[in-house]
Amino acid sequence: MKNVLIVFTATLVLYACGNGAKDEKGTLTDKKTKLEKLRSDRDKLDAQIKSLQEEIAKVDTSASMNEGKLVAATPIVEQPFEHFIDLQGHVDADNISYVTPRGTPGQVKALYIKNGDIVKKGQLLAK
Repeated sequence: MKNVLIVFTATLVLYACGNGAKDEKGTLTDKKTKLEKLRSDRDKLDAQIKSLQEEIAKVDTSASMNEGKLVAATPIVEQPFEHFIDLQGHVDADNISYVTPRGTPGQVKALYIKNGDIVKKGQLLAK
């Protein structure tokens, strides 16, 4: 009885190991055949697409399905970069000063600046 149990267990183990390999091989062959079928279907679809594109191109002359766009190339040349900006604006001063002589009002004999001139500290403005 002990021998029959050992033989039965060994047969069961071998059957389980061998059966898994058959399943993997069977699944692999199934996947390979499915892949080949999909590739052949893709080739058929590509042929159909190409024939339809050719038919459309014959009928519709305005369709540019296979025409490329014209492109021009310009050589790169080193040159100076010059860019100027003309701006207009209005400047308000924060510290406005009114200059008057001490004591009595004075008389302006000469004005050395005009409206819009740039002035610096210590520059003579009027006489």
